[in-house]
Amino acid sequence: MSDKPLLYDELTSQQRTSLASLTHHPGYEVLVLIMSKSCETINARLVKLDPQDPEYEKKLTRLHLQSRTVNEFCSSVLKSVAHHERMAVLSQQMTEDEIRVAIEAAEPQVKQGNPLGKTFGVVQSN
Repeated sequence: MSDKPLLYDELTSQQRTSLASLTHHPGYEVLVLIMSKSCETINARLVKLDPQDPEYEKKLTRLHLQSRTVNEFCSSVLKSVAHHERMAVLSQQMTEDEIRVAIEAAEPQVKQGNPLGKTFGVVQSN
């Protein structure tokens, strides 16, 4: 299994945000629970395998492969979703930070007084 999250650099910002929003849906926790239960069930089959069974080696190999596949799949999906959620949050924070920097940079350029006076001939009465 690769350490890189699934679709590591293939999702758009909008797709990452959409995926991240799923993690806040009440059904997401149920999905995580289903994946966890799947791993638990397949691992339990492996543990319950009887070493005295004449086909133990064959069954062990098959069950181990199934267990590893299910565990890697679930782990890869959940880690990928978590990665893309972090990326979506970071991209939003960076955007907000960039906006804040731009506003702070623009503030010294704003001059005191009535900016409409010179441009539009608006006279401010006191």
